[in-house]
Amino acid sequence: MSYFLSICIPTYNGGENLKYNVNKLIKMQPEFGFEVCVSDNASDDGTQEFMKDIIDKYDFVKYHRNEENLGFAYNFDYVLNMANGKYRWLLGDDDEIVEENLGKVISSLKEYKPDICVVNGGSKECLRVINKKSKLYNNKNEVLKTLGEHMSWISSLIFAKRSISEIKMQKVENNAFPHLIEVFKILDQKCNLLWLENNCVWIQHNNQNRYSDKFLIYFIKDWYNVTTLIGNYDTEAKNLFCRIVEERLFNLRSILSLRARNVINDRNIMLCKNELNYFSVKTKYSIYVVNFIPLSICSLFYKLYKIMKRKIK
Repeated sequence: MSYFLSICIPTYNGGENLKYNVNKLIKMQPEFGFEVCVSDNASDDGTQEFMKDIIDKYDFVKYHRNEENLGFAYNFDYVLNMANGKYRWLLGDDDEIVEENLGKVISSLKEYKPDICVVNGGSKECLRVINKKSKLYNNKNEVLKTLGEHMSWISSLIFAKRSISEIKMQKVENNAFPHLIEVFKILDQKCNLLWLENNCVWIQHNNQNRYSDKFLIYFIKDWYNVTTLIGNYDTEAKNLFCRIVEERLFNLRSILSLRARNVINDRNIMLCKNELNYFSVKTKYSIYVVNFIPLSICSLFYKLYKIMKRKIK
């Protein structure tokens, strides 16, 4: 059976988040007629048993399990290619689609026929992107400047079937954002991207924070290196792409929090030392300075900072 939309979920030990996600999609499917594809990177948390029971009951659900963990980039590629929908939504196992806006997504895809669609989202209370109206983009540099940071979230991305053959995420080595790199490689050749301002996908309220120990590596080292791997983009666009994530993730409160949790430490700083030179002097030296503060004292500073901010508000 052919589908217009496939919901493609790569997972590894998604646990209760994955179960909630799949069960919600099953309830939504009769109205919207999509298929659900799950690629499992050798989870050991009962995912296999849960999914086998699901596929026995529902013919619109596909399940694949890798014999071993082959890395998230491989899993992203696999789940997109196991689908047969005309459009394929790459959805994190701990995110969820907003049911009331799914019809808007489907109708927009049918009307505009983009190669890539980027949807807004975040939480019920707060959107990740504000004050950017829905539009069809044909300028790749504008996309990088205005939406690039948001597109690092896999659940914001919907791919046309015709674009899938151009995507080889598993060939991207030593970077946490293979999906972002491959999308901007496509846009470098031809930019036909639809942005939807509606709140279309949420982070589940009990989502798992699985990668906090690698935060500096991901958002300094890997983030900067995205700009070296995506093709021929303007320097201004690349610089703004880096500056936006710096402003969002490396304010004083965040830096104190990262040090209090020992994410900022000698080892992690050394691993991203070269790329840190491309960030602002303020961010660079804030990270160096807090690294000298003992964890217990930094934790106290962070608590006091939060109390002061609450009083100011």
